[in-house]
Amino acid sequence: MLAISIGSISTTLLQSKLLQISLDSRGRRYGSFAVAQITFAALSYAKQNGLPFAFVPRLRIVDIIVPPVEGPARLPAEMRNVTVDATLDAVARAFQGVVTYGACTMPNGENRLDINFEPGA
Repeated sequence: MLAISIGSISTTLLQSKLLQISLDSRGRRYGSFAVAQITFAALSYAKQNGLPFAFVPRLRIVDIIVPPVEGPARLPAEMRNVTVDATLDAVARAFQGVVTYGACTMPNGENRLDINFEPGA
């Protein structure tokens, strides 16, 4: 997968290995829902391991109006022993889109995280 980095972005969370990630039926059929479920699993991992990340979830209108994907699910219900980066790559391939990852440190010292899926790229 192609990666473009702008500035100094911490990849610690991306390289973290998750023992298991479970996706519900929406996560298996919608790229944006898969990324949201992976993000919450990654943040749970970060919290358990003392990585200082915060995330403010946001619902975009595109996440509501995207029609259901026809046919079988594009991702498995569970992925085991995979890095956060590998799960996001799987989403990009399965749904033929782009996953964006941004991390920054706020003036108050809080690390913010933003991960999104952009379909049809």
